[in-house]
Amino acid sequence: MRDASQKLLCVDTESTEQASRQEQVVTLFLSSHSSATDRAYCSDLSALAAFLGETSAENAGIRVLGATSPEVNLVIATWQRQLLSRGLSPVTVNRRIAAVRSLLALGRALGATSSEIHLGDLRACPTRDTRGPGAEAIAQMVALLEQEGTPKSLRDLCILRLLYDLGLRRAEVVSIDVADIDLGRREIWVKGKGRSAKERFSLPKPTVWALAGWLEARGDASGPLFTNFDRARKGGRLSTSSVYRIIRTLGERIGVQARPHGIRHTAVTEAIKLAAHEGLNLSIVQAFSRHVNPRTLFLYRDAEGDPQASVSSAIASKLTTSSRDE
Repeated sequence: MRDASQKLLCVDTESTEQASRQEQVVTLFLSSHSSATDRAYCSDLSALAAFLGETSAENAGIRVLGATSPEVNLVIATWQRQLLSRGLSPVTVNRRIAAVRSLLALGRALGATSSEIHLGDLRACPTRDTRGPGAEAIAQMVALLEQEGTPKSLRDLCILRLLYDLGLRRAEVVSIDVADIDLGRREIWVKGKGRSAKERFSLPKPTVWALAGWLEARGDASGPLFTNFDRARKGGRLSTSSVYRIIRTLGERIGVQARPHGIRHTAVTEAIKLAAHEGLNLSIVQAFSRHVNPRTLFLYRDAEGDPQASVSSAIASKLTTSSRDE
């Protein structure tokens, strides 16, 4: 089927102007988002390129833009089935196809194609582990870093606080500059995921104290808030992979598995607990978590409350009682 798909996308040579426009659209598509999103889109189009026998993500994108809607949909349907046969989850398959869908949407907006994908997403069961290491484990990490009091521990404490107290993602944390902080007003400006401009976040007092401690150790020179301590690149902006290692190592030191997004997961879970206790609407939690789709919060709520376990336990106990009565 892959050979047939390749032939279907072998369209007639278009005008030089149209071909140039398609190339420009692909270039724009792969370079106009956040660095993480650009990498993800490039990876998805590279996967499509491998399926089509193309040599690059750019070439795969150009071929898709040059095809008709029926041709694109047949190829995507075939690719979808091939990805599933390789054992990829429906969520991963949907994400890869969404990248192509986004490329075509941009192409239509810029007059480079009229094609679109009509296939719906695959149904996916929510399997994400949204529990994280738990608030108690994070409290242990905080205590450990506060006891050490070294410049590195002050930096790591500040990172941990921002991940948990504000529910930030690691890419958001490393993007912060010193100029984005106003401790007097207890606020910080962060460019969130998928946002074109920075947003203001109010800072809780513990977060302010952590920031003040790190800034005193770091110095008030302009530039990235979080810098590394590597001898070869000392003073450079900390990378997202470094933040991952920092949190993973902290978890190992207290005997738990931890990763940056797990810290955020715990923060959202604790926010849901608080909302339930205070009788607050989940929209309040959404304002904290900044999830675009409010349905995502139900994954956290269900993981915390585990309604399936509660119902299973109740009906199993009733059946056991009835059997024993007999």
